[in-house]
Amino acid sequence: MKLSRKLLMVSAAALLSISPVVAASIPSSNVQAAASKNATTTVLLKRNAYIYNSKGKTNKKAIKKGRSINVNQLKAIGTKLFYRINNRKQYVKAANVGKLTGRKLKLVNKLPGDEGLFNVPKDMQGTWYYIDSYTKKPEKLVIGQNVINNKGYKPELHVMNKHFGDKTNLTKWSRAYRDASRDWSDTSLTKVRGINYVQVIKWGAVGGDGLSYGLHKEAGQPVIVIGTGAKTWTQAVAWKTPELAKENSGKHFKDLDY
Repeated sequence: MKLSRKLLMVSAAALLSISPVVAASIPSSNVQAAASKNATTTVLLKRNAYIYNSKGKTNKKAIKKGRSINVNQLKAIGTKLFYRINNRKQYVKAANVGKLTGRKLKLVNKLPGDEGLFNVPKDMQGTWYYIDSYTKKPEKLVIGQNVINNKGYKPELHVMNKHFGDKTNLTKWSRAYRDASRDWSDTSLTKVRGINYVQVIKWGAVGGDGLSYGLHKEAGQPVIVIGTGAKTWTQAVAWKTPELAKENSGKHFKDLDY
């Protein structure tokens, strides 16, 4: 009996000495991740907001301006964005929302007209260098799989459905839709004078307003020809090294149109 009691006391002491070690071994990042999953997103209504169902239909019942509501989903219905009220099949238009606090919600579906990300050909990806023809300063062109960073302008490359409404009439799109696609480009492949270009136009902008990037060869070296305008006039030629860019600065190549 005494032996059993002694063993029980030893076991309890051992457990007490081990438990703090187990708790300390849990990474703090895991605790933060768990907390973020359960974080609440709250929106403040800046105007009276009708309640909609998942198909974008409303029975005209409204939540008054100034109310704060908890939401847990951002969804595109038609060309408008909606927040889903927590644990309900009810939505309010994102256009009626003012201040948002808590975790920023990502779209659970694609925006209307969005066919997904555009993948840049692998042989174009990497860092290229050119001399700006206007400022005469060296510039860096960084091409990734779904983004092109040219002098700090780096839109996310998307493909717009060619049958998606009137691309030039942005007034038909909700403010929330325009905000969600603000940093996107309508991206496509086009062939001009024998060069295959990746054409990058701001989402919803008029054709010809963007830039085009084409893989080519000059002086025996791979280059990226940067074109502009509807006719894809050559604006610059980017090289693999800063030295090559400097060496070929100001040159006009016969097979390119300037």
